[in-house]
Amino acid sequence: MNRYPAAALTLCLAAFAGAAAAGPAMKEGQWEMTIQSKMEGMPMQPPPMTFKHCYTDRDVADGRRIVEQQNSKNGKCEMVDFKESGNTVTYSMKCQTPQGDSFTKGSSTYKGDSYTGTMHIRMNMQGQKMEMTQVHNGKRLGACKAS
Repeated sequence: MNRYPAAALTLCLAAFAGAAAAGPAMKEGQWEMTIQSKMEGMPMQPPPMTFKHCYTDRDVADGRRIVEQQNSKNGKCEMVDFKESGNTVTYSMKCQTPQGDSFTKGSSTYKGDSYTGTMHIRMNMQGQKMEMTQVHNGKRLGACKAS
């Protein structure tokens, strides 16, 4: 059983989801994304988390906007740096949540129907400092399903 604070994983998941939507060569559609997290000093690491999300043409057109939008769901986030170079996006942001503050630095490389990336997150959750590294990847499954 993993003993990670639910708030920390929720914050990291939201940050990852935002980054996943931000590629210069990313196609719209239904995407499946997987995160593998590693926290130094923890005897047990969490299992990979997989989730799906539908990204529209509008979503993938503006990487910075979607990163900010997705991360703001967990609190007040501020983009500190955002750059696109070829098919790679790099960013850093600070977030304030009721559980604590975090600083995220990440990058993702896109290849149309897939991407890979990493994130390094420093958190202060309820007075406890934590660091987490995440490796993420995604693949486009096809068109979004009508709801």
